[in-house]
Amino acid sequence: MIARIFTLLLLGLVCSTSIAQTPFIDSLERTLPTLKGKERLTALTDLTWELQTRDIVRSERYGKQLMDEATLTKDSTEVGEAANIYAVALYRAGKFDQALAYNRRAYSIRKVKGDKRGIGSSLNKFVNIYSDQVKLDSALYYGFQALKIFEELQDSGSIVISLNTLGSIYQKDRNWEEMIRQSDKAMSIAKKIGFGFGVGTAAGNLGNAHENLGLEDKALEYYEIAKTEFEKVGSTVDLGTVAVNLGVIYRKRGDLQAALESYQLAMNMSEEIGEQNGVAHASANVGAILNMQNKCREAVPFFERAREISEAQNLGRVRLLAYSGLTEAYAKTGRGEESIRYLTRYINLRDSLYNTERSTLLSEMQTKFEVEKKEQENEFLKKENELKEQEKKRIQMGAIIVIVLLLIAAYFYYLGYKRKQETKLQKELVRERERGLEAVFDATEEERKRIAKDLHDGIGQQLSGLKLSWEGLSVNRESGDKMVKLTKVLDEACQEVRSISHQMMPKALGERGLLPSLEDMLEKSLGLTSIQYQLEHFKVEGERFNERVEVGLYRVCQELVNNIIKHSGASQVNIQFFKNKANLVLIVEDNGKGFDPTAKKDGVGLMNITSRLSTVGGEVTWEAGPKSGSVATVRVPVA
Repeated sequence: MIARIFTLLLLGLVCSTSIAQTPFIDSLERTLPTLKGKERLTALTDLTWELQTRDIVRSERYGKQLMDEATLTKDSTEVGEAANIYAVALYRAGKFDQALAYNRRAYSIRKVKGDKRGIGSSLNKFVNIYSDQVKLDSALYYGFQALKIFEELQDSGSIVISLNTLGSIYQKDRNWEEMIRQSDKAMSIAKKIGFGFGVGTAAGNLGNAHENLGLEDKALEYYEIAKTEFEKVGSTVDLGTVAVNLGVIYRKRGDLQAALESYQLAMNMSEEIGEQNGVAHASANVGAILNMQNKCREAVPFFERAREISEAQNLGRVRLLAYSGLTEAYAKTGRGEESIRYLTRYINLRDSLYNTERSTLLSEMQTKFEVEKKEQENEFLKKENELKEQEKKRIQMGAIIVIVLLLIAAYFYYLGYKRKQETKLQKELVRERERGLEAVFDATEEERKRIAKDLHDGIGQQLSGLKLSWEGLSVNRESGDKMVKLTKVLDEACQEVRSISHQMMPKALGERGLLPSLEDMLEKSLGLTSIQYQLEHFKVEGERFNERVEVGLYRVCQELVNNIIKHSGASQVNIQFFKNKANLVLIVEDNGKGFDPTAKKDGVGLMNITSRLSTVGGEVTWEAGPKSGSVATVRVPVA
């Protein structure tokens, strides 16, 4: 759902067990103690799943119990399903690292068993976790893999979930147009198959996108659709999130009654799942709307409730809203003392009490001065002279303070200027080193081009001419076999020269671009080994980039592939090459034995990759693979 921060807040802080349940959940909990074996695992699975949007604490508890009991069965299928369900409960609770670990366990088991539907489900969970960790490249990578699997299976419900998940990733990237495109597709499919939760999620995504684009009418329309769908399926958490979004828009538009109803709904949803933080926020908003409607007496209980919760949980922002609202409400209802009391608390909270006290003190001094003036004129003159003397001293002291402050300011300005100069010098040194690296790599590539051209046009053509002349010689029967052998040796020399020439500077890189060169390189390197490989690409077909970028990415990919062949012991390599909003991204994943890049940071291969990427403003990151091996992610700015 779009308002993800609010959703996770609701899920992560649930502390009450007095939550509305369905008869199905009540029945499961009553019968659970009497069940054994597979029936008990099924009941635990259903409880974990059904409670994930109602009571995350109980959902996680049942998920842990399910995982423990499934592990005892030593049945890999049961263990995989339990790990999958438990990962969902942990994710809903905001425990991302644990969720990632159990999801990897489920993913590994499903891959071994060839369960494509299960693999797709695990991939979608990777997407959710990486998206919430703002690792958007990884999230998109797994998201498109999952979508591809479900499209092959023609699983419409899972396709809807995948499309909505991709939409949420584009939301974090603030790519509203792409978010709308994915969510529109999801809503269309969900409506056709009657998938209410999918319709609600897609509508919420579309509402958020249109709200950020300033199209509030359209956003309201989609939020109302989402509200209706979540009410039908009974998703308390998501319904509360939509209610907050609706309240914000209605309040902006001046529709206070609609805003009030939305905030009240959000408050009720927070109460239902026992989430006190959400109750406090919603109560403060309800009170603010009632104050705006001049229903100040009705507003007081809501502000008081928000105050109690925020003081107990130290929610500073909500406390400010509560104090401010109570100050206004009590003032308008004629309860001056309470109004002043909360005004003082509000001022204290904003560190403004000093100004108020100073203003009061000056007022008292002025009153005292006027009384003394009336009682005794001579005393007034004496005091006046004293005040003048004090004023003179204050002016002198003020002048000294100003001079000191100017000197301090000048000193800090000098320090800042010195730091800027040092920073500028460091940047120049770094840039000089980068220019040196660029010159080295450019010279290397030029030398490669020259050697390749000399090999192809010089030695290669000479060998080819020699071969033709050799084949034209007349031979007798006795020397025929020897001539055939020598001809074969000469032919192999021609092929070797041609191969070296193409390795030095691939012909496809200059003529057709980076993608065809990568395909050619992978075919000639991995295609000649037992390693299976797959190259996937998005938004780069037929495009040409800066020559230095193309050469750099080609050489980096070549180095990564060579390292996999020489050191990894991998049997499978997956390469992703695509362009997003700002970068060209190259992801190379293998299932080999993996390695620790921090332990080998001085290796020649890794240093070559890092140095070459620095010349085009790129970077590389390393991660462990889902099961084994490693994942290298290379990003180079498109510009």
